Parts: sequence; C-alpha cells; structure tokens
Amino acid sequence: MPPMDYGYMEGDHLGRPYDLRLLRRLLAFSRPHLRRIALAALLILLSTGLELLLPYLTRLGIDLYIVPQVQEVDLARLPGELSARLADSAGPGAWPLEGQRLLLPAEVWRGLDPKLSEAVRQAGALAGHAWYQAPPGPGAQQVAAARPELFVSAQGRLLIRNDHLARLDHGQLMALRAGDAWGLARLALLFTLAAALAFALGFGQQMLLERTGQEIMFSLRQGLFGHLLGRSLGFFAKNPVGKLVTRLTNDVQNLNEL
Repeated sequence: MPPMDYGYMEGDHLGRPYDLRLLRRLLAFSRPHLRRIALAALLILLSTGLELLLPYLTRLGIDLYIVPQVQEVDLARLPGELSARLADSAGPGAWPLEGQRLLLPAEVWRGLDPKLSEAVRQAGALAGHAWYQAPPGPGAQQVAAARPELFVSAQGRLLIRNDHLARLDHGQLMALRAGDAWGLARLALLFTLAAALAFALGFGQQMLLERTGQEIMFSLRQGLFGHLLGRSLGFFAKNPVGKLVTRLTNDVQNLNEL
C-alpha cells in the first residue's frame, strides 16, 4: 500500500525523532528569559487558584444567603445508641427544641459522617421541612414580634420554617432578609473582583508567554539564518530551497507552539 500523501514530503530523516540533546539545545535559547517564564508560571498558579475560588464563593452565596438550611431531627424516632451518636457528633453546634427535636445547621449536617446521616434518613427521623435562620438585627426581631406564631427560638436564634416564609407579606420578608441581601451583595462584589483579577492574571500570563516565545523564535531564526549564510554554494546545490525555507519558517513556528 503506498504511503499516505499529506501534502508534503521529507527527502531524508534528520536524526532520531526523540533526541534529548536537541531539547537541551533548545532550552539554551530559553535561559535569557527564565525570570519571565517563572513569572508566567506564577501567574498561571494564581489565576487557577482564583478560578477555583469562584465556584466556592457561589456555594457560599447559596448556602449562607439564598437558601440557608437548618435541618430538623426527631430524636424520639432514633434508637438510643444512634441518638447518642448524633448528639455527640453534632456537639454544641446543634440546637435543641422542645419535644425531643434537634436542629442542625447546614455546616453541622454536612460535617456528619455520611453513614450517620444516612442512618438518620433511613430511620425516618429527618423532618420533611427545613428551617430558615433569621439573621440577627432589629428587622428580624420586629417581624418575629409581629408574627410570633411562625417563629421559634433556639439558643437565642430566631427560626422560621422555609414553607412559612410565603406567609409573610412583602415588607416583612424584605425586613427579615435584609441581612441576607447585604451579605449576598458583598459576596457578589468579591466574586466580581476575583473574576476580574483572574482575567487580568490570565491575560498577563498569555502576554508574557507569547512575548517570550516570539523572542526565543526570533533568536532561533537569527541563528539559523546566520548558519545558512555561512554554507558553501555546494550546500545550496544539494538541498532544495523549499526545504531550507521550511526549516526557517514552519518548523520554527512548530517549536513556538511547543
């Protein structure tokens, strides 16, 4: 079967396809730019860290300000050993309620052993509703005073069931969640700053690498051109001009992509 035609043809094979000596010779052209390359690598790490921070900030916004969840567990439905394990694992982060009920904030619930939380679910002790913890402030106190039948107090904190939030009028809901709105606004500002800084660092890293690559390729082309100028006329008679031009243009550009 004839070889595939890719639009070009090599007249000979110039050494081994993988030669570490060639790599060392290429690295010699990079030595004058090591500081710039190191700075570009540092910018890559910083921009990557900021990009990883963005989804974390999104999670904080959802968990802390948009839909903060406090889970309710009915200890009476748990076996004695499982109830003791839950109370011991939750520690002081859990808030007791009357009727052998225990409230677990989202961070406490997520921090439990997955096997323990699954056992609580399997026992049917997890309530079908979650609670919203009102942020501290006079607004929440006024709303709780106006609608005391909707609120409970646990460890000095005011809580209302999530499905009961719809029973508040617009003014009461805005007063209750004013702290969440401000917290979400601050988090959104931090998100915007982190995204802008990640973009700036990524742009700077791209510019540094592109400039460094172009300068290295310029030095390499100058060296190759100077080498060709020192060849004899017999050398040019034996080597096609197109192949020599390709060495100076396309092949050097391939190294730039590398």
